[in-house]
Amino acid sequence: NTITLNPSQSRYVYLYADVPRNAEGNYGFTLSAQNNYGTTSVNGILNVQNCFDFTTTITPEYLEMCEHSSDNINVDVTNLGDSQDLFELSLIGPAWANLKNTDLIINSEETKSTEINLNPDYKTDGNYNVKLKVISQGSSSSQEKNINIDVTKCYDLTLEISEKDDRLCGSLSKLYEVSVKNTGKFRNDFFIETNQPFAELDKSYVTLDPDEQEIVNLEVSPTEDLQEGFYDVIVTVSALDDSNLKTDDVLVV
Repeated sequence: NTITLNPSQSRYVYLYADVPRNAEGNYGFTLSAQNNYGTTSVNGILNVQNCFDFTTTITPEYLEMCEHSSDNINVDVTNLGDSQDLFELSLIGPAWANLKNTDLIINSEETKSTEINLNPDYKTDGNYNVKLKVISQGSSSSQEKNINIDVTKCYDLTLEISEKDDRLCGSLSKLYEVSVKNTGKFRNDFFIETNQPFAELDKSYVTLDPDEQEIVNLEVSPTEDLQEGFYDVIVTVSALDDSNLKTDDVLVV
């Protein structure tokens, strides 16, 4: 704060600035010197630049996909600052949405890419929001991006017996139609079965394209020694892939 000068002597005085984060802008200051004979001042401007700026880009921001499928969202982070910086990435969303990388070290004026991996399982259906947050370690500033994802049910089926209840006499038989329809978006194989020994199907396996329907004949033939009463004839159809897709219908006789 104090210097001593001889007549006609001069010295440089250095001003040190301890600039906090996120203090970009112009700041005025005044440097004053005084002795026993008077005071003199000089004004200056300190220009603080943003040395840790960055941009975040995601592609696409909206995505449609099927259950039990995989897709990716591309994430590009560009370091616009003057120095290398570490960027921390985090995700808020369903458990089947995950980041490939949770941090990126990026040099000045460089872009690095990563991915959000999407893997919704079977029976996932609806609209989901995924929020990506990127934090610059150099400036502690952050950016957020929202991704909207529509997951469609792509594996489904229907089963319907032509009648819901009927009366039969022992030793007599009757045919019923069983409608099996693939309401999913992919070709699939299905297994069909009944729970009663006196009920038989003319087909146990069918292969159906999307929206294709097939009629299977159900023959119910109660024997003479079958005790009188009401019986539930349950027809069940199951997909032969790993979806565990299954449905049934009941005929009461």
